[in-house]
Amino acid sequence: MSRVAVAVDMGGTSCRARLVDRQGAVLAEDHRPTGPGADPAAVLLAALDDLQQAATTQGEAIAAVVVGVPGYVDPTRGDVSGAVNLRWHEGRVGGLLRERLGVPLRVENDANLAAIGEAARGAGTTMRDFAVLALGTGVGGALVLDGRLRRGAHNAAGELGFLVPSRRQLAQGTRMGMESVLGGPAIAARARALAGAGATAGVGSWDAAAVFAAHRRGDALAGQVVDEVVDHVAMVVIDLCAVVDLEGVVLDGSIGRALAPEVPRVLDRVNEKLPRPVQLSVSTLEPSATVVGACVSASQLLDVAPR
Repeated sequence: MSRVAVAVDMGGTSCRARLVDRQGAVLAEDHRPTGPGADPAAVLLAALDDLQQAATTQGEAIAAVVVGVPGYVDPTRGDVSGAVNLRWHEGRVGGLLRERLGVPLRVENDANLAAIGEAARGAGTTMRDFAVLALGTGVGGALVLDGRLRRGAHNAAGELGFLVPSRRQLAQGTRMGMESVLGGPAIAARARALAGAGATAGVGSWDAAAVFAAHRRGDALAGQVVDEVVDHVAMVVIDLCAVVDLEGVVLDGSIGRALAPEVPRVLDRVNEKLPRPVQLSVSTLEPSATVVGACVSASQLLDVAPR
């Protein structure tokens, strides 16, 4: 019986999990929603149960598990806080999984895992100083400086959703200023607000995917929303590079990947404001950079797991 690992990306809308061997070969996959009405802990445990059954059927034994979550993670205990898009404000995730699984476990911020994935197999392989800007249901990020993932004093380095994009937001008293303009729900809400104000809508109802699809068809309302997104992404990249002098930034997440055609426009804005050119790329890791980073971390756990 050979030893295998499970790598999981717990996102705000879906849970993607893979059963992998030490070389990273995919033996089985599981994909299920985590949206409104779903208990994220129950979704995660169900995915793990299905992959456990798949491992048993193939004569394999799960010896390590890595889970990426959109929140602050205590790297020692694996406890999660601030995972608003999963409705996990405080979560004893590490303890719950250790009791259930009984194998070496790593719970990690999803953007941190994305950075690990990019550094090992993606755009970060050619850079020692780069950031991942994760744009999806929420906004997050991760920093790799001098070839090392940086966590910060409170394990919250790279939480770019807290950036404040305007004086108006500074005065509002609410947090997650940049997430309120770049997160998927915020993009959809902006399109609905414009449509409600009398602008011509290219689709009957708006969500972030519909906004980008309509923009590709030439819809003016969607084009206005995407123009605003391009400007705000450029602001994030400029701010990041001004503080830590990065070689490049990798866009990830559903919104980040949808921005692939807009990269030249973002770069025009960025390089106009910075003294040195910056690389900007979109992640090509599948099914997500977080899953790939979890696979890399899981392989490392397999190497040190008791036999």
